[in-house]
Amino acid sequence: MPGLGLPQPPPAALPAPPGTRLLMVTDSLVEVRNTNLDTSLTELHDTVADGATALEGTCDLLLDRFGQNKDDDIALITASFG
Repeated sequence: MPGLGLPQPPPAALPAPPGTRLLMVTDSLVEVRNTNLDTSLTELHDTVADGATALEGTCDLLLDRFGQNKDDDIALITASFG
């Protein structure tokens, strides 16, 4: 039984056609005290959509834009398909 033994959703599989990029970040990247989370998530989306196409460049861009003066750890996981 994983974790705390609480019910878990079933696994899901999604197709990833060639050219798909996957980005997973911890909440500490976008959470900013006294800033609406929806605003931060919109900024994250816009930064990724308008930013670098290479995964390393995307991570650098996100850390430069959102990763400054944080009190919590930040993790980024990226992958590309195709």
